[in-house]
Amino acid sequence: MDLIALLNDAVAKIPSGDHSQGLNAIVRHVNNAIRHIERDQNLDPDSCTDAIYRTNQAYEGSLKEAYRVLAGKDPSGLSPFQIEGYLESNNTVRPRVLTQLTRYRKDYRNPSAHDYKLDFDNDEALLAIVSVCGFAILLLNQIRSKIESTAAQARVAVNTLVNNNTSTLSNAEKVAAICLAYTRESTNVDWYEYERGIAESLVAYGYNADVQFDENNDDLNENTLWDVIVRDNDYVIGIDSRLSRRYRTDLKPMTMVGYDTTLSHDNFNAAVITVRSSKDTDYRLYHAAKAPYPLYIICDPADTDQLTLSEESLGTLTDVSSLAEQLGVSHTTK
Repeated sequence: MDLIALLNDAVAKIPSGDHSQGLNAIVRHVNNAIRHIERDQNLDPDSCTDAIYRTNQAYEGSLKEAYRVLAGKDPSGLSPFQIEGYLESNNTVRPRVLTQLTRYRKDYRNPSAHDYKLDFDNDEALLAIVSVCGFAILLLNQIRSKIESTAAQARVAVNTLVNNNTSTLSNAEKVAAICLAYTRESTNVDWYEYERGIAESLVAYGYNADVQFDENNDDLNENTLWDVIVRDNDYVIGIDSRLSRRYRTDLKPMTMVGYDTTLSHDNFNAAVITVRSSKDTDYRLYHAAKAPYPLYIICDPADTDQLTLSEESLGTLTDVSSLAEQLGVSHTTK
């Protein structure tokens, strides 16, 4: 595995923007760190310490450019500790990525910044380079996915039409239609950002939608099967995103047991299930006519025969994709 090649590839996949100069600087600092460590240490015993100073620059650059894109704010004047705090409190990056960032700051960045007598050896410098490359690549991938998600939301929003017929749609139908539009537009968005993108798309339409994280920020809340919950005084709608079993044969078929229990226990009024598959998927919106509550399923037509949702038939799945057009969030041409 060539970490530098992966780093260059991750940067190359990100569209140009205010972040571009900073991302290129990250690559430059990592390359210079490698050049420092490759110097003859017998002739220059400070080469490894010089490498650490370069990885520190790459570390801070990764944090600041991630903050610029993920938070949508200028990182100028913020310390790495402050940015880490923001990323943690807002569930902006994967918790394990954040742990690695914090560990580097404590083990390398802070000691080298405050102890002018400190020196590092070859092993420490090598570990620093590998660590910085690793979490820089992860952050770059998340930056790319965030940019893709923002663009997908914009395509959905731009295509919104003033439609007098929307008043006839229920909240469940509107939520399902928005989820369909975003799912169609977000084929290049990674899973972690996909669920956040659904919530943000719904918020843009005036809904109170939240991604479900647990209190320790370890990951999505395992106490609920819902990835996104839409709440209002009069209704609660659960949204669950899944991966198509055509691409993961080890996945168990969906059953209605968990849905029935959760919906009745938490007084949910409706549910939307999205089944993501390949990037060239023609997603459709289906309504399960015989479900005991409004149930909408977004998936490729080829996945409908794999939706083992109940021991008993839910009846014919009716294609109601036209709800997206009725709401004014029909699919756009990218």
